[in-house]
Amino acid sequence: MRFFKLLQAHYHSNSKSSTTTSNEEEDENNSIKITPEDLETPFVEFLTRKIRLSSKLTSFRGATGAILYPIYGQGELAHFFCRRAAIMGGVSITQMPVVGLLVDKDVGNYKGIKLVTGQELFSHQLILAPTFVIPPGLTTPSVSPQNGYYDFVQQDAREKVVRGICITDNSFKPDVVNCLVFYPPKSLCPDQMTSVRIFQLSSNVRACPSGMFVIYLSTICGDVVQGKRSVNAAIEALFSTSVSRNSEDISRDPPRENTVVKVKPTLLWSTLYIQLHNLIH
Repeated sequence: MRFFKLLQAHYHSNSKSSTTTSNEEEDENNSIKITPEDLETPFVEFLTRKIRLSSKLTSFRGATGAILYPIYGQGELAHFFCRRAAIMGGVSITQMPVVGLLVDKDVGNYKGIKLVTGQELFSHQLILAPTFVIPPGLTTPSVSPQNGYYDFVQQDAREKVVRGICITDNSFKPDVVNCLVFYPPKSLCPDQMTSVRIFQLSSNVRACPSGMFVIYLSTICGDVVQGKRSVNAAIEALFSTSVSRNSEDISRDPPRENTVVKVKPTLLWSTLYIQLHNLIH
């Protein structure tokens, strides 16, 4: 929060018109501004000296691969964005299909959307998922809209996301409880066309019971069968479906002295499902 307040004060002070100030006012302004010397300072040193972060927070923020994860599951991320939008005057509407785009009759520019209930919402910009077809009038001004809006045309979703949820008895990375891992294309199987994303959370973020771990897997794909094959390959590479399998493998090939035997976490429960990219923002 101190970091964001510093940025806000810095840009706010720069936006003011330049006037003659006293030495005291100048010193106060410099204390809340990012100076040219600050820009040349290593980021970790800047956090400790200017922001006054503790050594623990600084070491975490400066670590390679630091990630932001929620408490009580990933559902809180959507909650966060809705609350953040509300603070800025935004409105979140769920389970309300959009049936048309509102346009300016004079110039043909986009100006809002029409909901299935008939309610009209206005905005300056619009972000669409790939499953929505852009009306030709917005790209060809000579085409006139009907009654001031274009009907939405939604095509079949070509891009899908295969998602998996697993619960295990141990972390798949020793000494790490919360982490994000990627399997690049073709690293799991020859027909893996896209990366597989693995996001692990532990009980210390209230995502699962104590002594367990919950892992989210996902991959974008055009072919559902291929996507499921990639996610299943990641599950087989990370987890064991039974404890006996690990013990049998160790007994057949006893480890050498001073070697560390890596035992895969046991997969306690898992499920896979398909998600279509058919959202409008």
